[in-house]
Amino acid sequence: MDRFHRGLAAGIIAGIPMNIWDLFSYHYLKFSNLRYLDWNSVMIFGHLPYTMGEVIFALLSQFLLAGFLGMIFTYLIELKITSRNHWLKGVVFGYLAGYLIFAVAVTFQVPYIITRSLDTVITQFIGALIWGLTMSYILSWLDKTKLVEKK
Repeated sequence: MDRFHRGLAAGIIAGIPMNIWDLFSYHYLKFSNLRYLDWNSVMIFGHLPYTMGEVIFALLSQFLLAGFLGMIFTYLIELKITSRNHWLKGVVFGYLAGYLIFAVAVTFQVPYIITRSLDTVITQFIGALIWGLTMSYILSWLDKTKLVEKK
């Protein structure tokens, strides 16, 4: 498995606990008022999801975005950063990615997601940290398996 596939797989798989946390906080804790899938829905459809089809498509797109970010991290870590402290680097990368995504929404005045409550921001940054930690753990695990191509 090369860097591209390893990063894609790790990012997508890490998106699962991140979205579980996000949906749990939104539906059960009532702490958050905006889900990750709402972000993708607004970016894709221009509005919050109205139908179950839009919810599913936005959620799948969110997993692909998480996979893309995993690929970026994998290329960065192997080209520019030493492989020590994967977990810390994953957490920092997750936080930074979340920060940049928030900044884009504010900079471009994206409707529905430009203003968020403190609870939502905290929930989504916790989700970003969960994603970064999980993604780096999966990459570390993949490095130890026979699935990774050795140079």
